[in-house]
Amino acid sequence: MKTKDIFSNECRNPLIWGLIAVVVIAGFFPLEVKQIVYTLFFFVFGSICLYNFHRCGRIHCQITGHGFLAVGILSLLKILNLIGISWNFLFGLFLLAIVIGYGYEFLQKRKTGGCYCGK
Repeated sequence: MKTKDIFSNECRNPLIWGLIAVVVIAGFFPLEVKQIVYTLFFFVFGSICLYNFHRCGRIHCQITGHGFLAVGILSLLKILNLIGISWNFLFGLFLLAIVIGYGYEFLQKRKTGGCYCGK
């Protein structure tokens, strides 16, 4: 069975890992550059996840997509000095979204045998 899940395509996976590599490399640049790259990363990854959820119904994408976009909004507010939270806290929220998203998907897969919503 052919899936619409964009993460099941071997050609796209290097692009996804490339985005992660950009974030890691950004860690070696000045703070201003890091902040912009991190914020864009949260928005891009959140958008990719929501796009994938609407495409194929992957359970974790619904949770991680919204979570990553929320972290993107918070990081933008941080850059604009409208809130005073640390980048460690933001990355903690990012990881929390991953744990909750994949954790829920794991439980659903055990319960239903699949990791996709009824699409």
